[in-house]
Formats: sequence, structure tokens, C-alpha cells
Amino acid sequence: MQALMRGVGFEPTNPYGTLHIFSSGASVQGQKAGSPDRSLEKTYSVKPLHGSVAGLDRVTILGSVLDWGRFQEYVRNNYSRVHASAIINYARRYWYVLVREDFSDILTLSPAKRRHVLSALACLSKFLGKYDRFVELKKKHGVKIEQNIKISFQLDDSSLRELCGYIVKSREVLAEHGYETLIDLMLASGMRVSEAIASYNLIIKLHENGKLESYYRNGFLEHFRFESLFCRRSKNVYVSYAPEHVVAGVASRGKPATIGKIRKILEKHGLQVRLKEVRKLWASYMTRHLTEPEINLIQGRVGKSIFMTHYFNPSYTLDLKKRLERGVRELFMLVATGVADVKL
Repeated sequence: MQALMRGVGFEPTNPYGTLHIFSSGASVQGQKAGSPDRSLEKTYSVKPLHGSVAGLDRVTILGSVLDWGRFQEYVRNNYSRVHASAIINYARRYWYVLVREDFSDILTLSPAKRRHVLSALACLSKFLGKYDRFVELKKKHGVKIEQNIKISFQLDDSSLRELCGYIVKSREVLAEHGYETLIDLMLASGMRVSEAIASYNLIIKLHENGKLESYYRNGFLEHFRFESLFCRRSKNVYVSYAPEHVVAGVASRGKPATIGKIRKILEKHGLQVRLKEVRKLWASYMTRHLTEPEINLIQGRVGKSIFMTHYFNPSYTLDLKKRLERGVRELFMLVATGVADVKL
């Protein structure tokens, strides 16, 4: 490997530094309630546009009355902001499928869009207590969700150098606004963007209140202790490894962030928002040090029972930490230089 540059968030010659961070101590838009839409029956026979249902306060689906306002409240209280918005949007566009009990329109959608629509309709049917009927109809029409879950993110040498250059450039741009440590945290942990921002803000808040030790212990950010933030219905993250130097940087230099702020800064400097690729790069590189089940454990693609069984095994956790430490150090050096001695 060529001579190392200054690592992103690390000093390559002393990756973890000497910092010590602990001290003692629905509403439904459209017509008003009481003015029902008389065209409801007509919408059952044609695919409705968003506007054709926007004025409905209540509709009957699978034999149950749906209150759109309550459904939106239910979704927003149980899913992340972005995912909740997608569920509500697709549910309002495709609710007629459940009314007609005809899934033929879904079969014509692309696999990616079909997943989103089925996820929204599954949520809608659960809210109505009719999920069994939804499953029955889906099976009857042969509608399936194509799984496309991969932990590998294949890059050739040129693409790898380009991605590393993007990460370094993004960090430099964000550093001008005090957000560079967010990139460090994402690169070290492999979290989703929304999870990384939630963790980043939580570190700052707890450090200011002298309670960071309730979240960061023995090199791991223990997200499971803040279940309402990190353990959701569809996507979870239980723990993330993060070197003390990275957490110290967030705690001492970071300032509260939102995805909106980060996007605005990057776009202002002509950079696309490609932060999701940091997570994919982490997962691909960590195949050199972790097994696939271990990567799934760290990235939250396992059930709570599996997480509890493994994480609280002292001998297992110690070995896992050593391999994570080695892998993260190498990954930071890779990003700083753009060159890997072993192909991904």
C-alpha cells in the first residue's frame, strides 16, 4: 500500500489517539368532514389518482371502516419519518386494490415499486385487523416480493477510488460547517443514514448532560438502550462498534444535525447525496474480518432474540470487537488513500 495520508477521523500512526471523553459525573386534505365524496363507488372500478381519495375521511376496506386520520397517526408513531411517509403515500394510491380484492395492477409494477406498495398495503391491513385476508389475497394472485438483500457492494478499482474520493470530499465540505465527525461515525459503524444521525445527535446530547456512559460502553454504542429511537418495526440497529476517538470527536466537536441540513450543504457544493454507499462499503469491506451473520448482527438484520444471545456472550463480544477494531482501522486508511491491498 502506498504511503498513508492522514486518516479520515484517525491518525494512521496512532488510530485511536489519547482522547478521554468521560468525566465524572391525519389530517386528510380535501373536503370537510360531513361532506362525503359521492363518487366513492366509481373509484372502486378505476385506478384512483391521489386526488380522488384525498377528500375521503373514511372508506370501507376488507369489510372494515378505515379512518384515514387515525391510520396516518398509527403509521407515524410506529415507523421512521421517511418510511412512514412512503407507507402513507402508497396506501393512499393503492388502497383500492384491497377494496376490489384484485391484485392484478400490482403485478404490472416493477419489483422495487411492488415491494413498496405491498409493504404499505400490509401495514394498512394490519391496522384494520385484516392481515390474514391480505396474505390470502396475495397468495391467490401469486404476488410475491422479490428479495434483493446483499451485503456485498462490488467495486472495481476505478469505482473504489471514486467513492473514496467522494467520502473524503464530503467530509471536507461538511467540516466547514462542523459536521465532519458524522462521516467518521458512519464510516466506523456502518449504520443507515437516519440511524447515524440519530446516534450522532444522541452522543452530543448525552455528552452535554454528562451521561454518555449510559450509551457508549467498551467500544460499542448500545442503541438497544434507546429502543424508541433505534428499534423500529421494520428496521433495527442494536449495537455499533465505534472507536473512542470517533465518539470523542462527535461529543466534543459535533453539533446537532438533520438529513435536511446535510443534504443542503452537500448539494450547495455540487455533491450528490451518496451517504447510503458508505454503509454498503462498510459491509463489503468487513467481509474480510466478519462472517455474514456477524455483519447482519451489527447492521440490525436479525431478530432481538438472536442479538441478545450473541451480544451478551462476553467471550464472543471480545473477539468480535477485536476484529471490528482491525477492520475499521483498515477501512479508514483505505478511504484516506483510495487504495486497497486486497480487492473488495
